[in-house]
Amino acid sequence: MSESSDAALVAAVLCGDVEAFGPLVDRYQSSLYGFVRSRLDGARAEDCCQEIFVAAWQSLAELRDPAAFGPWLFGIARRKVALQWARLGFRQAHFASD
Repeated sequence: MSESSDAALVAAVLCGDVEAFGPLVDRYQSSLYGFVRSRLDGARAEDCCQEIFVAAWQSLAELRDPAAFGPWLFGIARRKVALQWARLGFRQAHFASD
C-alpha cells in the first residue's frame, strides 16, 4: 500500500484501515521534520512532529480533499510551530540550537 496515492491512503484510514496511516507518516516524516527542525530545536522539533501526526490522525475526517493531505499536514505544522513560538517566545524557539 506504500505506493498508493495520498487520497487512497486517507480513504482507507477513514474506512477503518488504521494501518494505512503508516505509509502517510513514512511519506511525510522526513520533509515534515526538516520543516519543523528549521524552526525549532531538535528535541522540540521531534516532539512537535509527533504532535502534528497525532493532530492529523485525530482530525483526518475534517480533511476536505484527501489528495491535499500533504499541504493540509503542513498547515497543521505551521499552526503547531506557531503555538510553540507563543509558548517559548520567538527568540528562544526560532533557530535555537540543541
